[in-house]
Amino acid sequence: GYEIPPYTPLSPDQRTTALRLSALYRLAENRGSFVLVISVETLLRRVIHRSQLMGSAELLMAGEEFDLEELRLQIAAIGYVEVSLVKNVGDFSVRGGILDIFPPAFSLAGEHLHEGPVRLDFFGDTIESIRSFDPFSQRSQEDLEEIIVLPVSDIIINSQDKVGIGAIRSLLLEKAEQFHWAAEKTAEINERIQNGQRFPGAEFFLPLFNGESADPTSSVLDYLPEETLLVLLDPQAINRQAGIVHERIQANYNSALTSATPALPSEEIFIPLN
Repeated sequence: GYEIPPYTPLSPDQRTTALRLSALYRLAENRGSFVLVISVETLLRRVIHRSQLMGSAELLMAGEEFDLEELRLQIAAIGYVEVSLVKNVGDFSVRGGILDIFPPAFSLAGEHLHEGPVRLDFFGDTIESIRSFDPFSQRSQEDLEEIIVLPVSDIIINSQDKVGIGAIRSLLLEKAEQFHWAAEKTAEINERIQNGQRFPGAEFFLPLFNGESADPTSSVLDYLPEETLLVLLDPQAINRQAGIVHERIQANYNSALTSATPALPSEEIFIPLN
């Protein structure tokens, strides 16, 4: 879970987001048996649309041709931040023909889970080698044949896609008029989106960032295979907790409405109980 109160101008810890996106991707790609344990509060929150997550994942293989500058722009669009030294998940750096990146955990052949940063050594437009490395010593370790670069944010905003950003801004202003949001606060969010920047609390505007879709978000259940067996431990306690969670969500939403703070209706961010 994000462990952030609903409708607050806060964003989750980067590691938490990476773990969640890694788990969702592995669920969607899963071909074998698995066990997923999830709290009711986490289950009720809508997540990045399955097609958007899968479409943003990038498989890179040693020996493959890939333009380094294009890759640089792509990973920035899915939440990575360029730094001088890669140490934390979501970091990347470019030095000459070397790209260091710290993606969420991903599964390699044989279902081995890789966790940690990787180093791509380019020769021209060819990925000559891929190796893991120690974020503390920065020394290369094992050779990898391929990696999967997953988004590190639920909010996909490509600063190079002016048409896409325009569509997000139009939807934002449409919602602002519909729900009577304060002009100044709306303008702040609009400016950040115009500049291709994320902002604290952006996760509570998740539907805006895939707004051209008739169904802009997914639930965790949408990532599960059809034959998945669901087990509810203590259904009565689950129902009680779900009720408490929804009461808190609605109270915070009503508070936002009172102050004209930009906030989408709860059913767009969370799954209704009925």
